[in-house]
Amino acid sequence: MSGSVYREALGDSAEQYDVLLTHLSVIRDVVQLAHSAGSFEDLCATLAARVVAGLGYERVSVLTVREDGEPSVLGSASQGRRLASEITSAPPILRALAQDVMEARRLLRWSDDGVGARRPVPAGLEGGIVGWPLVVGGECVGAVLCEELVTTPWNLARQRALELVGEIIDQIVTLAEVRLSMTAMQRRLEQELGTSRSLLSNQAETLHAQAERIHGLTSSLVTSNHAKNHFLGVMSHELRTPLSVILGFGSILRDGLAGPVTTEQEEYLDRVLSNGRHVMPQSSS
Repeated sequence: MSGSVYREALGDSAEQYDVLLTHLSVIRDVVQLAHSAGSFEDLCATLAARVVAGLGYERVSVLTVREDGEPSVLGSASQGRRLASEITSAPPILRALAQDVMEARRLLRWSDDGVGARRPVPAGLEGGIVGWPLVVGGECVGAVLCEELVTTPWNLARQRALELVGEIIDQIVTLAEVRLSMTAMQRRLEQELGTSRSLLSNQAETLHAQAERIHGLTSSLVTSNHAKNHFLGVMSHELRTPLSVILGFGSILRDGLAGPVTTEQEEYLDRVLSNGRHVMPQSSS
């Protein structure tokens, strides 16, 4: 395929190149969260900070539905506090916007200007808001809301880039949530196993009956570990497709098939390609 066809498919705007590079960098950072978050709360807080730092929004809030059925802030970060989480109670307007995103299950934008589908900015808010649903294991559990004081020009490239970020975030959160659940299950089984071993020496149970109980708990622990490893393998395989697309488009840009790139852009693309290959799940032999 000729370079002109690539340029026609990708767009010939330097602004679109910058948008793609910026969002690829955010995806690279977010992928690392699946294996580093210590809890679901930590995951949401770190996610908000990464999006603020990478995409430049004034504030990013991650809202999830808890036991009472109302969305509440589980992670929040702003330009003024990029290095620390600032968990706050969600004002009614943010909860309402989160509900709208969850019901639509797609990216929504509230802005008073720009092109494309948008909704009017609610009274009491300035600038604009972009939100996308937070889906874990196929269930919509919340929304990510990004606030900006100065509305950024909106185009199709920006929307598709944000949609891709949202899809990757959903997969990462799902993977992390299952990993955390499996880890908690293993810890409970290990505690039960330790308790059973203590009872073996302290209680008057028959040796045969207690040995069978320990064997059953051990088998459950092994089964749980196999299930976790199988799921992690499946999720890693699912990540290959979007990451392959990212690496493919990045290579197109780096090789100049979509148009000339500057030395600085080459360095950014080299960094994106290197990190993308680093986090790309390896095929099993």
